[in-house]
Amino acid sequence: MYLDVLQTADQYMQLIAESATAKPDQEERNKYVGFVAVTAVTFFEEAVKEIIKEFANKKHPILGNYVAVQYHKLNGRITIKDIKTEHIPKFGDKYKKRFESILSKVEEAKLRAGLGSVMSSYGNIVTWRHSFVHGGSVPSNATYEESVKCYQLGKDVLHCLNDSLRR
Repeated sequence: MYLDVLQTADQYMQLIAESATAKPDQEERNKYVGFVAVTAVTFFEEAVKEIIKEFANKKHPILGNYVAVQYHKLNGRITIKDIKTEHIPKFGDKYKKRFESILSKVEEAKLRAGLGSVMSSYGNIVTWRHSFVHGGSVPSNATYEESVKCYQLGKDVLHCLNDSLRR
């Protein structure tokens, strides 16, 4: 279940937090942004796979098996654009529209509450992971605290995906 994946991610994030928050200097804490991003996206990818596999299994066991094989290696293709254009449309336009609607409502609610943008946070964490893994760096203006906030808000994209793929 995807919630189990996110619970495990939270446990790893706690390990990172123990190290990062022990650093009194902001610059030293900011060095953990890449580790937060890699951890977040690794588990976000697993969560996307779980959500899609669970949905397919509920539709039909043969479909579930096919999807499990196809999604064995997702290789980081989990941007919001990827979800909207590659993953959800395979199950029908109604699920894509439902995802967009749910995500839009959650985005608006979080922004109105002053918590930040779910979509920007998710996008940032995916971008930072890519920069860290492929270039060994993250933007110099990204802070450790911001990366944790992006991780927390980014999880809402996964909840929206799960909520949209209901029969």
